[in-house]
Amino acid sequence: MLREEEERELDRQFGSIETWEDFLTRWKAIDTEQEAIGLLYSGARIPISPEYPARFEEIEIRVRFYLQWSNHENQEIANTAKQVIVKHLFARVHLWYGQVETHKLLIEFLQKRDEALLRPPYPRFISQYLLPLFNVCRDGTGPDYTSGREYKVMHEFIKPVARALLIWGLGYKLAEHGTVECIEVIEEFLRERKHEIGHNLMNISGYGEPIADLSGLGQEEEINKRAALALLKLRYWVGEGVHEKLARPKHA
Repeated sequence: MLREEEERELDRQFGSIETWEDFLTRWKAIDTEQEAIGLLYSGARIPISPEYPARFEEIEIRVRFYLQWSNHENQEIANTAKQVIVKHLFARVHLWYGQVETHKLLIEFLQKRDEALLRPPYPRFISQYLLPLFNVCRDGTGPDYTSGREYKVMHEFIKPVARALLIWGLGYKLAEHGTVECIEVIEEFLRERKHEIGHNLMNISGYGEPIADLSGLGQEEEINKRAALALLKLRYWVGEGVHEKLARPKHA
């Protein structure tokens, strides 16, 4: 008898949540943490309209929903909402001015680090969103680039996007081109953290070990790099290109 009951259980059919409206109906009906977490994951997979502008409107609605629940007092539910945003919703937002409102929401979301997003795989998804977004803010997109609509709309976000890059350990991107707007963003960021810029300049050259084997593959490039770093340091230091205190950190 028990075996027959088990077999009947395995005959059960399970449907899927096909629309966002259906998702919201189910969301309002649940009352346990476990159900909420499961539905949050499921909501990220619900199909989105392929048509414009409905597609972008639907994405914005969903981003707003997850952002709302990312602030819930239940930490498990809040963390799940944050992780779904990063792992699933970032990929649904296109680098196009038509989704500017959604980008505003996500850029604001990334203005501070959260413990729930510091471990893999979340930093990778954040970088995959921010790095190309910064490219659009800085250069626009082809074929029009800085004369195109994307640049004219998205360029206003270059500073908060630059700050988000700094917050999430992607500050190297800001030195890729001579982007003047980024200088004051970096200066403010480092002032807030009371970080001595000169320590980094002192570390780029002047210390190290002789190369033991000059015959190896790639050693010519290492020789060139050492010379270039020495020149850059001397240009900044002796040429008065910087004003920070050039003192080597005690721990180095």
